[in-house]
Amino acid sequence: MFLENNRVGSRWFIPFFVLFLATCTFFSTSIHVSAQQEESYRVGVHSLNIRSGPDFQSPITGSLSENTVVKVNEIRYGWAHVNHAGKEGWVASQYLYKTQGIQTSSPEEVMVDVESAYIRSGPSENHDIIGSSFSGDSLEKIAEEGEWFKVRWNGEKVGWIAGWLVANSFTPPSSNLPLKGVNVVLDAGHGGYDPGAIGLNGLFEKHPTLKTTKRIAQELRQAGATVIMTRERDRYLSLQDRVQITRSYHTDAFISIHFNSADTPYAEGMSSFYYHDSGKELATNIQHQLSQKVPLENDGVQFGNFHVLRENIGHSVLLELGFLSTSSDLRAIQSNDYTNRVAKAISSGVINQFSN
Repeated sequence: MFLENNRVGSRWFIPFFVLFLATCTFFSTSIHVSAQQEESYRVGVHSLNIRSGPDFQSPITGSLSENTVVKVNEIRYGWAHVNHAGKEGWVASQYLYKTQGIQTSSPEEVMVDVESAYIRSGPSENHDIIGSSFSGDSLEKIAEEGEWFKVRWNGEKVGWIAGWLVANSFTPPSSNLPLKGVNVVLDAGHGGYDPGAIGLNGLFEKHPTLKTTKRIAQELRQAGATVIMTRERDRYLSLQDRVQITRSYHTDAFISIHFNSADTPYAEGMSSFYYHDSGKELATNIQHQLSQKVPLENDGVQFGNFHVLRENIGHSVLLELGFLSTSSDLRAIQSNDYTNRVAKAISSGVINQFSN
């Protein structure tokens, strides 16, 4: 659920929250973390801007492509000082991942070739299950042992998958990449100490927004888009932070992912919000695909006076993808089939918007 401000019903919460924010501010301005000497990190997005200083206001001096390995000698306030090919500068550290000694400059991609597959802690069926992946998911292969592949999935998690459950992935010819050259910022709503709406079973909205956004990113990238995520882990971002990330790139579309909540147990369905006229067309394209591919109530396209839409680029939309407060919607939202359908629908909507 998208909240334009941080109103909370309980009166005692307001002074406590102010104190909490003050404490957070103190630590955020006083913590200074230094990386070990020249640690290696991998770029986890398609294109990452290098800036002259550790903030979004500093001029852009260059960029790094996905899977580039860089040397980091300092991390400060969410920014990393990098050195690559003689170029030095600052990049947003949330998009860097430790290489752990693995060469990732030319990773091999494999694709899940069955309906679902377990990912395990080691290269055999005797090892613990630590996750799962689903048909069509693209995984980064970083090592192999016998018939097992060590893979990275969801951007940062590492585990093992049976080789007979995947097929070699490939890059389709550019003619089959309808979103080639299109830059999309995906915004997983809420995060960190902002949980968002709370479901009937105690599920925090911030978790399914992140899971769903990562799956959407996979679909868009397979269609050729360059995808930047405002957050790829459970961390807090202000509304202005999300807008600033969008405006730091040549962004063609901004899509914010949310789930709804209501006092009545009968509220259900999905809706797409826009603020600018150009955003209405994108919202309409996405909502049409959602109504066709996802078996939830179609609540239509609506005007929304939200900060991340109002202060953002024209092609900005905010999607409410079901009600956590309604048992039928909640069951659907927690299924992997739902996440896959939503991702494919949103990708199709973006393709319809930018391929015409």
